[in-house]
Amino acid sequence: MFKIKVNKEIVIFYVLLFIIIVEIFFLLPIPIKSTININKKISDVKKNIIAIEKDWPLKDVYNEKISQLTEQISNLNTKYISVQQISSLLSFISSESKKFNVEIQQINPKNLQKKEVSKAGTFSYIPIDITLVANFHNLKAFLEYLQNSSYFFEITAIDITSEPPLHKINLTICGLVKE
Repeated sequence: MFKIKVNKEIVIFYVLLFIIIVEIFFLLPIPIKSTININKKISDVKKNIIAIEKDWPLKDVYNEKISQLTEQISNLNTKYISVQQISSLLSFISSESKKFNVEIQQINPKNLQKKEVSKAGTFSYIPIDITLVANFHNLKAFLEYLQNSSYFFEITAIDITSEPPLHKINLTICGLVKE
């Protein structure tokens, strides 16, 4: 029989080399990857802590702004016209015109138009044709008042005929109706 002569040093060298290669390519990347992930998480936590330290003294200001915005939203939600309020809307326009020396000769609401669906609900426009007599300053003041009133209004058409000292105005305004 043959006797194989094995050099123990070379065998040990190759076994150790194999173990080192296995560790480098298979076992070492796992802890390195987890270390990288942990470092990313630490970095994110540090950024959050810095942001909190910066924003914490302003929390009262933020709470005040939140309450102001909440109040503004509730005020805006009351500016919509419901279908049942259309007659009171016409009455509002007519009565408020007298405060500005604007004489309404005719007010004619049309059918609801253009349904729009949004997260806030379903909305339509109600066009209102108005014929009135006024001077420019009173007309301007009246239209500004309507724009800033408790309803949403948009002026979509205006036609002015000069009849000094007053002017005859045909205009179309649209109110926003929430259905």
